[in-house]
Amino acid sequence: MYSKCGSVADAREVFEKIYSRNVVSWTIIIGAYAGLGHGDEAFELFQQMQQEGVKPNAITFISILNAFSSPESLALGKFIHGNIIYSGFESDVVVGNALVSMYTKCGIIGDARKMFDQMPVRDVASWNAMIAGYVRHGNGEEAIKFFSQMQLESVNPNYITFLCILNTCVRPHTLAVGKLVHAHIIGCGTESDFVVSCALVSMYGRCSSIEDAQRIFDRMLQRDVVSWTALIDGYALQGFGEVAFKLFQQMQQEGVKPNKITFTKILGTCTIPGDLPLGKLIHGQIIDCGYASDIVVGNAIISMYGRCGSIEDAWRMFGNMAGRNIVTWNAMITACAQYGNAKASLELFEQMQGDGVKPDRVTFMSILDACSSLGALVWGRQVHAYIIDRGIESGIDVSNALMSVYGRCGSIEDAYRMFSKMPKHDMISWNAMIGAYAQNGNSREALQLFQEMQIEGVSIDEITLVSVLNACSRAGLVDEGYYYFNSMRQDFDITPTIQHCNCMVDLLGRAGRLGEAEYFIYSMPCVPNAVTWMTLLASCRAHGCVEQGKRAAECAIQLLPQLAQAYVVLSNIYAAAGRWD
Repeated sequence: MYSKCGSVADAREVFEKIYSRNVVSWTIIIGAYAGLGHGDEAFELFQQMQQEGVKPNAITFISILNAFSSPESLALGKFIHGNIIYSGFESDVVVGNALVSMYTKCGIIGDARKMFDQMPVRDVASWNAMIAGYVRHGNGEEAIKFFSQMQLESVNPNYITFLCILNTCVRPHTLAVGKLVHAHIIGCGTESDFVVSCALVSMYGRCSSIEDAQRIFDRMLQRDVVSWTALIDGYALQGFGEVAFKLFQQMQQEGVKPNKITFTKILGTCTIPGDLPLGKLIHGQIIDCGYASDIVVGNAIISMYGRCGSIEDAWRMFGNMAGRNIVTWNAMITACAQYGNAKASLELFEQMQGDGVKPDRVTFMSILDACSSLGALVWGRQVHAYIIDRGIESGIDVSNALMSVYGRCGSIEDAYRMFSKMPKHDMISWNAMIGAYAQNGNSREALQLFQEMQIEGVSIDEITLVSVLNACSRAGLVDEGYYYFNSMRQDFDITPTIQHCNCMVDLLGRAGRLGEAEYFIYSMPCVPNAVTWMTLLASCRAHGCVEQGKRAAECAIQLLPQLAQAYVVLSNIYAAAGRWD
C-alpha cells in the first residue's frame, strides 16, 4: 500500500519489520524504489536479497530493470542482464521486453535491437518497446518500418503502438503515415478514445493539416487542457498566431485553465516586435497562475522577449530566474546575438561555462552567429576548436555556420577548407561559400562555384542569387549581372525581390552607369526603398554626379525622413564638387 502511494520511507519501515522476508516482499520494496527512480537503492536491495539467500524471480528482474533509464545507469542494467541470463529468465517474453526497454532508455538502441532479434517469442509489447525506443531517439523512419513489419508478422498493433507511431509524425512529409495510422485506429474502433483523439489533433497540427486537426477536435465529446493545447500548438506552428490566441481565450472562457505547456505554446506565437504587448499580457497571466518560477516557462518567456526585440525584458527575466539550465543560457545568448548585442552573447558564453554549464549544438550555432556579426575571427577559431573537442563538427548545420563565420571574417581559405572537407553539402552550404567568395571580392570563384552548384543539381533560392549578383557587382560584370537577373524567373522560377533589385542598382552604379541605374529603379519590378536610393547615392558620390545624387538623396529622405546619412553623403558630394552654397 505504502509503495503504491509513493511513500517509500514508510514502505521500507514496514519491510524492515518483516521477520521472514520472501521473494514477494523483496520484489515489492525493490519495485517501490525503482518506480521512483532510486536506482542505486533498488540495486543495493537486490544485492542484499541475494546475500540473504532469496532468489529473484521474473517479476523481481522486471521491477529492478525499471530503475535504469539513463546512460549513467547502463552499467547496472547490464549487470542485471547478466543475472537474468544466469538465472535462466532471458527467454521469458516479459523479461525480454523489459530488457529491450531498459537498453533504449539508456541510449543503447543497438543492444536493444540485438535483444529484440534474439527473443524466441515476441508479443505486441516487444514491438512497442522497440518502436518507443526509436521514437525516443528521434529515428521515426525506423519506428515506422517496425510498425509495418509487425503487421506483416501478424502482430496486431494496440493503443500504445498507435500513440508511439503518431509521435513520429511531426513534419508535413509524414502526414501520409499519420493518415494511415488514423485509418488503423478507425478500424480498431479506438478513434473516440480521449487520449488517442488528443494524439491525432497533435499529429495533424504538426503535419500542417490544421483542418483535420480542427475536425478531430470538434468531434471530441470532452476536451481538457491537453486537447486545447494540442490545437493551439497546431495553429501556432502554421503561423496562425491570432487564431491560436483566440483559442487560448476561448478555452479559458469554457472553464479550462492553461497549464505550463499551454503557456509555452502560446508564447511561441509572439515572434516580432509588434507582438510584444501580447507577449507581456501573456507574461502577466503566467505570473497570476504561478508559473513564472517554472524553468521551462521562464525559458519560453526569455525567448519570446528576444524574438520581440525587448532585450531589456529578456535580461530582467534571465536575472530573476532561480534556476537556469542549458536552454535558459541558449535563449539569452540567442536573443543577444539576434538583436545586435553579439558581444554580450560571447560574454554569456564564457559565463555559462564558468557556472559549469556545458554548451550544446544550439549554443554553438548562436555563438557562431555572434562571431559572424562581430567579425570576430579569433573567437570563431576558439569556438571551432571547442566544437572539434566536443566531436560535433561533422553536423552539416555546424559546418555551415563555421563556414559562414570564416567567410564573414575574411578568412576565405578557412571557409573553403571547411566546405571542401564536408562529406555532403546542402543548399545552405553552397550559399554560404558563394556568399563568402562574393563578400571578399573573389567574384570569379563565386560564379564558378555557382555553376558547380547547378551541375550538382542543388536547388537555387533567393539567397543564392543575391550572392551571385553581389559577385557580379564587385567584379563589374554588368552583362553577367543582367543575364542572371533576367533569368531568375525563367530558369529558376524565382521572382526578383527588393534585395535583387538593389544588387542591380549597385552593379550599375559601381560600373559608372548611373543613368542606367536610375532608369532601372523606375522600371524595376519592386517598389524602391530607402536602401535603393542610398545605394545610388553612394555611387553618385564615388563618381561625382551632383544632380543625380541630389535626386537620390531627396527620394531617400522622402521615404525615411530621419535618415541623417543621406544629408551627410549629399554634403560630401557638394564639397567634392566645390559647391559650398
